[in-house]
Amino acid sequence: MNTVPQPDKTETLLVDLKTAAQILGIARSSVRLLVAREDLPAIKAGKGGKLFIPRQAITKFVERLR
Repeated sequence: MNTVPQPDKTETLLVDLKTAAQILGIARSSVRLLVAREDLPAIKAGKGGKLFIPRQAITKFVERLR
């Protein structure tokens, strides 16, 4: 049985769109689409309102696909 990897204690709680895309194995534009469709929650932070995805949301998203 495959399990979804859990972040270790040294990983950040939030990841940018590029990192989220790498974790999911999809294009960054696909992550943007998932955020726009509200399939993945995003948080705007920092200068210019850069989008970040909670790692936990990525894990839950993958679990829902099973």
